[in-house]
Amino acid sequence: IETTNLEAQLHTPQAHLLKQQLFEQAITVVANEEQLIPLKDLTQHNIACLSIVNANDTKKTKEASTTVMSTSQTCELSAAELFPSMLKKYAPIAHHTLIREAITPEAVSTLASQLKQYQVVIVGIHGMSEKCNSNFGLKEEELRLLTSLEKDTALIIVPFGNVYSLTHFQVFKHVIMPYEDDPIA
Repeated sequence: IETTNLEAQLHTPQAHLLKQQLFEQAITVVANEEQLIPLKDLTQHNIACLSIVNANDTKKTKEASTTVMSTSQTCELSAAELFPSMLKKYAPIAHHTLIREAITPEAVSTLASQLKQYQVVIVGIHGMSEKCNSNFGLKEEELRLLTSLEKDTALIIVPFGNVYSLTHFQVFKHVIMPYEDDPIA
């Protein structure tokens, strides 16, 4: 096999387009009990995005040491921040980040108070593990936070990970499955 220019031959614009088309066709609305998806008349909703990430998913170590971040801080986008940046192209959306390794009861309480003021919270769950025996990298505190939030606001859960992780999201009313934590997804 000739390896000269192999990467360029494999990563053509046509391959990129095919990957995008595959993701567009694969993304699945798993639950939509109250017909919230697709969101209509976006300017009439008070919307927030919550990114749940691992510390290594953030580019700035200063931000990684803080459990809750605001997008008002100027920073380079990490892979986990691409999702909220795309959401902001459609409507003004406040962005919050919860870093798994820095979860404390106080931080979760503060974040819950902040998010309850929104009508809709879109939750992107990133940095999930492929392993069932580790709960796909999900922490109980994350799931308790989401369950608590859903009592006060409409949640749309978007777990960027293994499809089998959906067993942890069966109790939620609105779930979209992108299958992978890929920038194109």
